[in-house]
Amino acid sequence: QARAVSAEDAAEGVEASAQKWAVASCDKVANAVIQGSEGEVGKVHEYMQVVCSKGDLMEGSQDLCLSFAAGLERTMHGDGEFNRRINPSAFCTSFYTGPVEAAARRSREEEAARREAADAAEASRREAADRERAAETQRL
Repeated sequence: QARAVSAEDAAEGVEASAQKWAVASCDKVANAVIQGSEGEVGKVHEYMQVVCSKGDLMEGSQDLCLSFAAGLERTMHGDGEFNRRINPSAFCTSFYTGPVEAAARRSREEEAARREAADAAEASRREAADRERAAETQRL
């Protein structure tokens, strides 16, 4: 039996899919950083500072990068051998539901504010044009 899917259900499905993809990608990156650093927190810190200080990061990405670095470092405990066996899934899930979702929310709010300002400017332009046409009509 087919069931109707509401827009809310569809949005939740998209969100769950996005989270699953993001967490899987985060796991890969986190594991690569941990393995590449031989599980040493100091090497992770040094590497991530270099990555996060790159000048070509998109606006807002540096904060996310530094948040990722700090969270990954907090996830690592013990010696290098122990750290190389860490499963970063819990960290990646909390990173997605925390800093990533907060950044996405800010971005949506900023975009909505830009659209609202553009709409207001367009409405103002139309009103001015209407007033100009009305004045022109009265002069005739």
